[in-house]
Amino acid sequence: MDVVGVAALVVAFLGGLVVSPVMAVVREQVRDYFFHPEIRAVDTVRTHQDGRTGQAGMVVTRLLLKNEGSVSAREVEAYVEEIFDNGEKRESFIPVLLRWTHSHVREGSRYMRDIHAKQSCYLDVAELGAAAVGYKVVLRPDWAAREYGAYSRLKEGRTELVIRLYNASGRTTTVRLQICVEPGERTGRVSEASIL
Repeated sequence: MDVVGVAALVVAFLGGLVVSPVMAVVREQVRDYFFHPEIRAVDTVRTHQDGRTGQAGMVVTRLLLKNEGSVSAREVEAYVEEIFDNGEKRESFIPVLLRWTHSHVREGSRYMRDIHAKQSCYLDVAELGAAAVGYKVVLRPDWAAREYGAYSRLKEGRTELVIRLYNASGRTTTVRLQICVEPGERTGRVSEASIL
């Protein structure tokens, strides 16, 4: 093999080292552009759940979500990012992680789940129970419900929740949910829950 042949071989080898990683990145970006999770809010559902023996039942407002994309959304978490009480932003509010309805405990968490392509699932948003002070955003039940009742309580009137869904692919979905709480004898009731 002459010098020109060796030089051509070295140039081809070095070119392959440079082009191969670039092509892998471009291929992944093109694939992600066409094949990605796409989570959409479909509906709101209010469900009455009977309590366990010796406990009162509750009414739970849930958000029905569906992954209309072509691949699974991995490690999805849902946060209430902002709350607007009767049109005014709640200034003292910091983002709160919501829990998935009937979720499987995964690595100790009810707050993260996968949503497969074309799969629907429910997200617990608010609950009204006999022992509750009022209609409230569902927070981590291990600490928030007992210790931060005023922080989590939805006020009478129209409350808008800005819910953001995050997943491992880096894509986010924002849902604006309006809940109307009417005055009641002790705790109020929800007259309407709708996606804005």
